[in-house]
Amino acid sequence: MALAKFVMNSSLLLGGKRPPPAKGNEPKHTNPSLAAVRMMCAHFLFGMNGMRHNVIGIDESQKAVYAPTNLAPIYIGKRLNEVNMEWCLHCFNFFHYYMANPEASQLHDNINDLDIGDRPSVWREALKPGSQPLSRCWKGTYSYMHPAEIKRT
Repeated sequence: MALAKFVMNSSLLLGGKRPPPAKGNEPKHTNPSLAAVRMMCAHFLFGMNGMRHNVIGIDESQKAVYAPTNLAPIYIGKRLNEVNMEWCLHCFNFFHYYMANPEASQLHDNINDLDIGDRPSVWREALKPGSQPLSRCWKGTYSYMHPAEIKRT
């Protein structure tokens, strides 16, 4: 549980303050590798009882989640072949905030009502190359908006 202790004591992962603004030539964006590591360790955050779930800049994450794809693209880069990890991290922070904080949303109660096997976790088996068929029991979400409700920008 050394990793759990690291996460609990990490001001980077759980600090309640915004990071200082970038200075000089420092990058003004989140390092994609750091964002990937944070999301890969996210399942630990849901299994730690008594932990405060501070999300720095939830307002910024909410804006990114609801932003149109021309302002917050999922794919970036010259050939649009890189995942926008900063946007993914905003999405994770947004949903994590609402799932982990009882005062923020009903999602907290819904997460706590899930069976242990249905909660966020690491992969349960080795990843396999190529596409794989869905198992008999899988979860997904979808939504529908009438074309008249969609406003093109």
